[in-house]
Amino acid sequence: MHTYSPFWLRLLLALGAALGIGTPVAAQVVDPIQDLLDGGRQAYNNLNFRAADSIAMVALERPELRRSHRLQALQLAAAARYPESAGDQYADSAMSALRRYVRIAPTAPIARDLTWRGLDSLLAEARRTTFGASVSVPGTTAIEGVNGRVSFPVAATRPAHFALRVWRQGDEGPGELVDSIGPLELGVLRMAPVVSDFPRFASGNYRLQIMATDPTTGEQLNHVLRGEFVTPPVPLVEVPEQVDPNALLPERSRPNRVGSLISGGLVGGLVIASARLLRPVALADASVKPESRSVPIGVGLAVLTTAASWYLDRGKLIAPNVDANLRLLREFTARRSALMTENERLRVAYRGEVRLAQEEW
Repeated sequence: MHTYSPFWLRLLLALGAALGIGTPVAAQVVDPIQDLLDGGRQAYNNLNFRAADSIAMVALERPELRRSHRLQALQLAAAARYPESAGDQYADSAMSALRRYVRIAPTAPIARDLTWRGLDSLLAEARRTTFGASVSVPGTTAIEGVNGRVSFPVAATRPAHFALRVWRQGDEGPGELVDSIGPLELGVLRMAPVVSDFPRFASGNYRLQIMATDPTTGEQLNHVLRGEFVTPPVPLVEVPEQVDPNALLPERSRPNRVGSLISGGLVGGLVIASARLLRPVALADASVKPESRSVPIGVGLAVLTTAASWYLDRGKLIAPNVDANLRLLREFTARRSALMTENERLRVAYRGEVRLAQEEW
């Protein structure tokens, strides 16, 4: 750091008025921090490097500083501490600003009107010796269709692991791991707000964290986002899986069970009667009566005949009912196909939105 005379302090206070301190004019400034940084650029162009550096430090102390302002301020500080004029160069102080710059913008260059070959060499050294990572926040992403994705391009100064986790506002715990990639220097994390036709995250406010981890040193950088998800349910229509069994008509009449019993009885009776009528006369007085064997044989045949008739008789085919069932099945198939087509249309027509605001690493 440098020691400044009261003159420089008065200059800083005058420029600090652009931040809305004490003057009604400042209230009319649309972007007071940008106005302050523009004053620092002017001081740099006028070779007032100390003033430019001090203005950059004032801007970096502002709590409402946006990422774009922070990058501008760090660039200005590094350039003011290491200009082309050798007598104004403070390499260690410039490297300190560049390391802070690289941590949040590992691949971003320094503005052309602020840099030169020597400062570019310092930036390359800062990238080589500092672990930095960044994420490009998409802002507002329209979810068009259930397969819509939110993409988060990430970058690092060296191959790193990246992980995306999501919490509902107010929830604790490790959060839900949505995607992870790496190790790599450049990549894209992706989030699917809708999975299997259901919102993965219901509409509401969420906190998102993108963590970058250096696999060599274990160093971690966390980037926190605030998000509002507008993810209504997918309005699909219900598609029946099969025809209602109660709507089908019987295609056969009831089997004739009485006829089966009669058929079995007739077969058994004929066998027994035939054995008695056709026995040889010479054996009429034999001690062993041949017809005695006909009774179990007749009963067995009667049972088998009844069982076969019972099994084979499935009723008579009712042709009108068969035709009616075929028409019902064709209508069901056509209706089911139409409902599935309608659901595909609804999936494509689905609309949601994810609005993200970034915080700093």
